[in-house]
Amino acid sequence: MGYQHPMVLVVNDDEDMSDTLREILQDRYKVVLAHDGREALQKLRDGVRPCIILLDLMMPVMGGVEFRTE
Repeated sequence: MGYQHPMVLVVNDDEDMSDTLREILQDRYKVVLAHDGREALQKLRDGVRPCIILLDLMMPVMGGVEFRTE
């Protein structure tokens, strides 16, 4: 089995910020994007296992504080 990059979950409703973070991180990490906390929770429930989560606190639908509470 070959080496797999560690995974980072970026949770941010600002597409420009998410794209910038992906560009910065993609050489060393597998980057998974979610547009709000609810989408991020679903990704985690579906089996995404990041080594770190970069989380925006203020988002529509479900913000970072609600996400952390869940």
